[in-house]
Amino acid sequence: MLTPESFDLDGLRPFVRILSEKVRAQRGRPPKDEVRLVPLKDINYVRQMESWMITTRPRRREPLWAVTDETMRSWLKQAVRRDGGDFSIPVTPHTFRHSYIMHMLYHRQPRKVFQAVAGHRDPRLMEVYTRVFALDMAATLAVPFTGDGRDAAEILRTLPLLK
Repeated sequence: MLTPESFDLDGLRPFVRILSEKVRAQRGRPPKDEVRLVPLKDINYVRQMESWMITTRPRRREPLWAVTDETMRSWLKQAVRRDGGDFSIPVTPHTFRHSYIMHMLYHRQPRKVFQAVAGHRDPRLMEVYTRVFALDMAATLAVPFTGDGRDAAEILRTLPLLK
């Protein structure tokens, strides 16, 4: 749940503080190492958030949007259905997390950076992204698989979920 207190929009490097699911389930102030600081690179988004917060004046610890996780999932399902998307994996809000990390990998961000953004202490948890990246690069470079491509899709579907 994002609150105005989650955002730091004033500095040279705006960011949002995000708590993991485990931390959100706990009461009280989270330990510093349980909070992820995610950079906000889109300056237009930052300016719109600043303007919106000044205009609406939400309370510091009040949720910015009265929308549940289930509502977001429902909206996303409707959008995928409406636009006729055909994906090899289910599209969920968590898919955007993976997409963001893959985007960082494609743009050659250091592994430590996207590991920190993802909130993974164990670097082995990031290996799934590098395996997907390798599969995608192999497809881009037309490196043939021994199978017919369905093998690659099956590998992606059976990768362990990251939390």
